[in-house]
Parts: sequence; C-alpha cells; structure tokens
Amino acid sequence: MSEADFRKIVELDLLRQKLYDDVTKDLPTTAEQVHARHILVAIRTPEPPAAPTPEGGPTPDPNAPTPAPTLEAARRCSSVGSHHRGPTEAGRR
Repeated sequence: MSEADFRKIVELDLLRQKLYDDVTKDLPTTAEQVHARHILVAIRTPEPPAAPTPEGGPTPDPNAPTPAPTLEAARRCSSVGSHHRGPTEAGRR
C-alpha cells in the first residue's frame, strides 16, 4: 500500500465521519426507558348479534330499563366463587 492509497483511505474515513456528525447533530443522545414486568391492554369484545324475535312477537325496546335481578339469579352468582379459599380458610387443611 502506497502513501497515496493510505491518505485516500484516511481522507474518505474523515469525510464519512464528518457527514455522520452533520446528519446526526440534531438527534437526541438518550431516550426514555420503561422497566415493566407486563403491560395491561384494554380489549373491547364485540357484542353478540341480537337474537331474532319470533314471528309476530314483540320487538324489544333498547331504551327499556334493565329488569331487577331475581333471587334465583343471585343464588347462581353467589355459588360461582364458592371454591375460593379466603384467608381465614387457608390453614384449615
């Protein structure tokens, strides 16, 4: 390698570095970081399509108030979580 070849390589390297510095002079040198174990994302599930009304039957009013829960519905709901062991029952086994 001759001295002229070496000078040409150094010159190109200096020009490349100068161009890089000029292009990146306005870029931030740091970025905000987040340390998270998980990210919660809200997902909207579409409502199922309305069931067709029987022929000649009344059309449901979408503005009608929601009916009050019945005693049977309350019993069904209370039995859903009955398998859960609370803090007072944890050491009984």
